[in-house]
Amino acid sequence: MKTLRVLHECSRQTLFSSISRALASAAASTQLHKLHSLIITLGLHHSVIFSAKLIAKYAHFRDPTSSFSVFRLASPSNNVYLWNSIIRALTHNGLFSEALSLYSETQRIRLQPDTYTFLLSSMPSVHDRVLEMGFGSDLYIGNALIDMYCRFNDLDKARKVFEEMPLRDVVSWNSLISGYNANGYWSEALEIYYRFRNLGVVPDSYTMSSVLRACGGLGSVEEGDIIHGLIEKIGIKKDVIVNNGLLSMYCKFNGLIDGRRIFDKMVLRDAVSWNTMICGYSQVGLYEESIKLFMEMVNQFKPDLLTITSILQACGHLGDLEFGKYVHDYMITSGYECDTTASNILINMYAKFGDLLASQEIQSLIKMGFNSNIVVSNTLVDMYAKCGEMGDSLKVFENMKARDIITWNTIIASCVHSEDCNLGLRMISRMRTEGVTPDMATMLSILPVCSLLAAKRQGKEIHGCIFKLGLESDVPVGNVLIEMYSKCGSLRNSFQVFKLMKTKDVVTWTALISACGMYGEGKKAVRAFGEMEAAGIVPDHVAFVAIIFACSHSGLVEEGLNYFHRMKKDYKIEPRIEHYACVVDLLSRSAFLDKAEDFILSMSLKPDSSIWGLYLVLFEEVNKLLGILQLTPLHVMKNLRVCEDCHTVTKYISKIVQRELLVRDANRFHVFKDGACSCGDYW
Repeated sequence: MKTLRVLHECSRQTLFSSISRALASAAASTQLHKLHSLIITLGLHHSVIFSAKLIAKYAHFRDPTSSFSVFRLASPSNNVYLWNSIIRALTHNGLFSEALSLYSETQRIRLQPDTYTFLLSSMPSVHDRVLEMGFGSDLYIGNALIDMYCRFNDLDKARKVFEEMPLRDVVSWNSLISGYNANGYWSEALEIYYRFRNLGVVPDSYTMSSVLRACGGLGSVEEGDIIHGLIEKIGIKKDVIVNNGLLSMYCKFNGLIDGRRIFDKMVLRDAVSWNTMICGYSQVGLYEESIKLFMEMVNQFKPDLLTITSILQACGHLGDLEFGKYVHDYMITSGYECDTTASNILINMYAKFGDLLASQEIQSLIKMGFNSNIVVSNTLVDMYAKCGEMGDSLKVFENMKARDIITWNTIIASCVHSEDCNLGLRMISRMRTEGVTPDMATMLSILPVCSLLAAKRQGKEIHGCIFKLGLESDVPVGNVLIEMYSKCGSLRNSFQVFKLMKTKDVVTWTALISACGMYGEGKKAVRAFGEMEAAGIVPDHVAFVAIIFACSHSGLVEEGLNYFHRMKKDYKIEPRIEHYACVVDLLSRSAFLDKAEDFILSMSLKPDSSIWGLYLVLFEEVNKLLGILQLTPLHVMKNLRVCEDCHTVTKYISKIVQRELLVRDANRFHVFKDGACSCGDYW
């Protein structure tokens, strides 16, 4: 009898061991379902160990519903291990509110939590209980608290927990670096990383992916290259997370050649890899390459909605309605759930081609879940404006029973789109009268109106509103303010806004360089471009247009040509038609007409009518000026007494061009010749 009991116990242990191994090695949900059925058949579904393993495995396969079913079936009562398992499963699948609800239930039933319960619940109110129960110095809880505070955007408390930890591991450092990244504090993320490296701790793939993101956010090419070198050195270059980080960083640097080289060498690619490259191509205007890569992607696996929206935008920019319809059909047949962003892009795409109201594709959008709500109304306001039907846009707006901030931003942007700037200003006044507080998008919509109207007073009022709302530190707002002031005749205010900006991106620097160019301050533009490079900001194709334009309008021919050559040599940016046009303007404006013609004939792109038109206009202007100066004498008639400045300048002109200039003012005639005037400077 004793022998039978021993044999039974051995058989039971063998069975348990076999099932445990099978659960651990299950690689697909179908295998897991079979094992789950076996466990129930054997009457083991109340086992705490097997229940916990099933909960964890279902969570791993992104099936939290099944995890919860196992948890309830196991009748967990006061077993903290099972509660921890289900809280972990829910947080693993992003169901944080459900996890919090379960944590609250543990408090209601007076279940004594352990360190892992605090680790998994991750809510601010938990911190006090952690300290009360003496778990404040626990490494795992410390890491969870850092992550928790970062998720709630409370980086000061996250940093405080981090600094007070008696012991840290790589997760501690990664959590804080990731938290700074998630909130856009790129410099602080790198600061923590360098502290981490100075202690001799070896980074892992999560560390490097976070640091790469910080380098991309700062536009720091040099730092990014150093990190890339370290990745090669420590042997994690094949990790898909790290490679995705490299792709994202190089795309932010506009280094699509380096990015594509990494992409092509990747042994394993996921949706993020494809999405990053496709979006990267779109962001720099290489829409055809973006679409080509998309076609390769769909042959291998189903793209996500972010990829789809990026391609729809590319179709809009290319004017390729046919391919846009193909992508739309693909969305319908593949069963995509069209979110607000994707649906708005689709509607806007059809609107752009004037094919909205009659298209069957838009009717299918309605069937995909669009009801008569505020989202649809906002989209219709935008759609009608883009189709040139501003009256219908306003009619939809006025008939809306409720309006949100997006409604107001949309109608203001629509006014700008239809070039009815005064209506735009009236709309923002009405918006504030009705008690709606403007946000950053409002400011980005209305400031261009002030630029178009050169309405400096209104621009200053809006600038004051920006300060009241605390939006002055937002980089996009600062960028638009620089442009607004420059177009309203105040380069000084543009510089003041620039100097007050704590964070500056390539758009910021480009706006300042462009402003300098508009005012003929070429040397200041050159200085700003150098400072931008020194700050580690990588210039894009727009920045090069701005600097060459600035050189053109200040007679800095050699400098302008140098920037054109550096664009390709140093930054691997292929010149576009606008860059060639700037160089033609640069040479022609300085009377180097032969060089301008030679340059046009040597272009790698076929010169279009705009290039030749620009050249011919400048050619005529230069020759007309030269022809006038070669005639003798030149007569200038004024109804007012000539001023001292004009008198002095005219003397210099007569000497430089070796011409006799006859000027009559209200009092007398002046004959200018060889730098002197017949009046003897008495008039």
